[in-house]
Amino acid sequence: MRLIDDIMIKVAAVTAVLLMVWAIVFYAAITDEMVDEIDDSLELTAENIITDFLAGESNPPQETGSNNSYSIKKATASLSSSYPYYKFEDRDIWIDDKDETEPARVLSMVFKDKDNQAYLLEVATPTFDIADLKRTLLLMIAILYALLFLAVLMTAYFAVEKSMQPLYSMLGWMDSFNLRNNNGPFKNETGITEFRQLIEAANNQVKRMTDMYERQNQFVDNAAHEMQTPLAIAMNRIEELQQNPELDESTLDSLAGIKAPLRRLSRLHRDMLNLSRIENGAYIDRQDINIRDLIAPMAEDFQDIFSEKGLEYSISGNRETTVNMNAALAELLFGNLLRNAWLHTSPGGKIEISWDGREFSVSNSGEAPLDGNIIFERFRHNSKSPNSSGLGLAICRSICTRYGFSIEYSYKKNKHFFTILISL
Repeated sequence: MRLIDDIMIKVAAVTAVLLMVWAIVFYAAITDEMVDEIDDSLELTAENIITDFLAGESNPPQETGSNNSYSIKKATASLSSSYPYYKFEDRDIWIDDKDETEPARVLSMVFKDKDNQAYLLEVATPTFDIADLKRTLLLMIAILYALLFLAVLMTAYFAVEKSMQPLYSMLGWMDSFNLRNNNGPFKNETGITEFRQLIEAANNQVKRMTDMYERQNQFVDNAAHEMQTPLAIAMNRIEELQQNPELDESTLDSLAGIKAPLRRLSRLHRDMLNLSRIENGAYIDRQDINIRDLIAPMAEDFQDIFSEKGLEYSISGNRETTVNMNAALAELLFGNLLRNAWLHTSPGGKIEISWDGREFSVSNSGEAPLDGNIIFERFRHNSKSPNSSGLGLAICRSICTRYGFSIEYSYKKNKHFFTILISL
């Protein structure tokens, strides 16, 4: 969930509760005020009727046509002593003009004349129009607060989104940031204190990462060059000693035993250096490379070592298929796949090289499938292949990642398939 969505959900919940409570209070206050006004009107009408009655003046007719009515009846002494001065209640009254009952607000009170005769006065006013007014008022309040709720949410959304722009910009910058192509620090142009602190912390962290990355690259380059010379010297010295006719068979075997791990160390050093350079973006130049023109001479170079193991190989593909990439990386990519097939094919097996459109595939016979989840990781080499550095397939994946290709492994019909899907 986005931060702005989480904020808006909380704002909506709080706003809805507050508006609902306020709407209830407002509606109750308005309706209560309406009832108070009716009660005051009934009291005033009752006082006028009593005044006229006690003065002996004629009272207005009990049915006025204005939805108001009253009645005066003699009251017993017990009723007079127990009745409150004012009593308001809601009841249904008969309306002669409509020949039906209607809800009404009724004021009841007891008064006495100069002869101490008690009378019960009831003044009523129908409230059916008030009920309609309440319903209308309730509807208008609901519409008003719904519009107010939407207005508050929209205002809050645009305000929060505007305030969050520095965060979104920084997230986009961090998402596109690449240590190989440092775009520089993020411009801190916001006036919000928390965002300024966050951007400053992010810039400081990126600077530390960039410095560490550059020092690491420098160390790898220096270490590679420093290792290259002593390895070459050691290999040359061993080869010179092997040419000495005075050495016995045991010594020659010992030298061969020393030369084998040195050769593997030299290959490991070369692969690590290549992998480092690929990840650091050292190979920049690109050109269109015809796959057949690249694979055919490469397969011929492998023919001798294929023959030593009695391997058969075949090449098939579209003559016009090209790939746009660095020439050195192309040789490294396809060469590593061929070398991997040679290392992991049993004597007498078969290697097939094919491409069709944007798909390039190298397959070799094998007895059991490999673990596709780890096969492209570094130093995941087969213990049965001591000549493998464990970096060949990792280099292939790194090259494919650099150019947006994908490399996949599958096992079908007792064959290992390594397939590269070349993007346009």
